[in-house]
Amino acid sequence: MTATPVRKILVGITALHSLILGGAMLLAPDFVLEASGWNDIQPTFFVEQSGIFLVVLGVAYAAGIRHRRFAWFLVATKVAAVAFLLSEFFVRAVPPSIVLAAVLDGLMGLGVGAAMTRESLCIRRDRTGDKESSDEQAVGAR
Repeated sequence: MTATPVRKILVGITALHSLILGGAMLLAPDFVLEASGWNDIQPTFFVEQSGIFLVVLGVAYAAGIRHRRFAWFLVATKVAAVAFLLSEFFVRAVPPSIVLAAVLDGLMGLGVGAAMTRESLCIRRDRTGDKESSDEQAVGAR
């Protein structure tokens, strides 16, 4: 597989994750709170608000399937999410699910970031005329 399809798959998975999680937070906030270890949070307004923000982010992430800059935006938001989640874990008494969320966000950000970096290197090599592999040629043609 070339870097571009890898990026598209990883970005698509990340977008789908955000859309599903955001939809669940918006439509079933009590279930999401209980499943992730939070108890007795009422009203659920801020959970639902976070859900709509995740849906919006999921749509923006999906744009990264076709547009490279949105994929870099995804990487930046995942870095911010990991920093926030880990700081909350170390500073406040939060459920252990926060660490899982940080790990998952980190893996998504690292995966897309690695695919984007590889893609950028392949495109750069193609522009300089160094066509060592069909993989690099395929990425440069797009």
